[in-house]
Amino acid sequence: MLASPFLRSHAGGLVAWRDWGTAAIAEARTSGRPLFVHLACEGSPGAEAMRGDAFSDADTAALLNRDFVCVLVDRDEQPELDRLLQLAYRLLTREDGGWPLNLFLTADEALPFFGGGYFPGVSTAGQPALRSVLARVSEYHRDQQTSLREQGAALREALRHVDTGTAETGALPGAAVFDAARRELEAGFDREHGGWGRAPKFPQALAIQHLLRHWQAGALGEQPDLKALFMATYTLSRIADSALRDTDGGFFRYCHDAAWREPQPEKALADNAQLLEVFAEAALLTGEARFRTVAEDTARYVAEQLSRPEGVPGLVPQALAVRALTVAARALGRDDLSSVATQGLARLRVLSPEGLEDHAALLDAILACAMPGERPTEFAWAKALADALLSRFEDRGRGGFFTTTTDAPVFQRLREFADNGQPSGTARAAQLLLRLDAIEPDARYREAALRSLRAASRRIQAQPLGHLGLLAALTLSAS
Repeated sequence: MLASPFLRSHAGGLVAWRDWGTAAIAEARTSGRPLFVHLACEGSPGAEAMRGDAFSDADTAALLNRDFVCVLVDRDEQPELDRLLQLAYRLLTREDGGWPLNLFLTADEALPFFGGGYFPGVSTAGQPALRSVLARVSEYHRDQQTSLREQGAALREALRHVDTGTAETGALPGAAVFDAARRELEAGFDREHGGWGRAPKFPQALAIQHLLRHWQAGALGEQPDLKALFMATYTLSRIADSALRDTDGGFFRYCHDAAWREPQPEKALADNAQLLEVFAEAALLTGEARFRTVAEDTARYVAEQLSRPEGVPGLVPQALAVRALTVAARALGRDDLSSVATQGLARLRVLSPEGLEDHAALLDAILACAMPGERPTEFAWAKALADALLSRFEDRGRGGFFTTTTDAPVFQRLREFADNGQPSGTARAAQLLLRLDAIEPDARYREAALRSLRAASRRIQAQPLGHLGLLAALTLSAS
């Protein structure tokens, strides 16, 4: 419970919080009380508000402690659980989730049956107080068991439909998927403000990176794709000069408007690590001094966060920060950033990765920091993690990778293929296995990566822009 700043901020409060796991699930089953899961992260304004009002209200806390098994989840500590709960919420409500997310799970099967975002301590116009929600949910869980079982069965079936990949015997996607992704990026490009989409508007670092690398691949040819370069660099210029960029360093997660004027006041280390890589890469490829300045400012923020004495929540954000600082160090010629990354990697040695994203992000950080001829110990560590990807997460029958192990305390094991801001776990695993095979050939690694690409082939062809991580793996498979 004291693993991260977010979890520590709730310690000693009125609500008796448990960690997510088999003990909390067993307590709910034995007592017949449903689970109340509060999922959020450090710096979430809604989560901080709930801690200060609803969870600090004595009557509300008494209801929570009496009628529910209360579980606190840091989304940065357990990203796979976060994804699963967010997906279940979308399937239940047909609405997007976010943070905080408050979910109620059945006592017998730990299946979500109701949820919502921010609940105030006192009822406001159109928004009920948490304590009134608790009373209604407790009554429904007690009196509507038949309906809950039917809803639970429907949810399980919906989750199975989400995890549908073709058999790995299918063909790899052809070159047409790259052309399709390029057309979609141009069609959706905001020519006035840069970026893609309307409000809320995210920087979409994966799309920018894809365009930069697409341009780079043909830069020396007869017809370099200058429009791809323009879309990438114009977007970077606009967000660099916008309110999305915090004056104290780093970038906020998104803006509430298309013109990048109204930022959501929260920052995520993983997002900033991703943007650091993109700005550093753009500085190296274009020579633009402005991109270098932004990259160095962002690197300072990422380095400060990684070196916090109280620790950084989540193995995945730490590993992504290590990788980003290493990439930036090489692109910018900054040995000091490399030193910070090496120290961060050393701290990661004492942590035990749990889910697919933990394993893949850690492997990514190791490969960024150390090549086999330079640091054989780290390379051996990388190979051990790669072997764990195959033994603990791969779906050998269908291809792709499950987000959790067989013994994880979750109500459904899923494979993920589509990007979610970051490359999916399957996409990152496929990329890393292909990179390892290129360094030191191992047919097991290459075959597992190809199985993933074949399993996702129809998905990629149907929505290439939603699978840029797998397109990057497909590029590696041809090299």
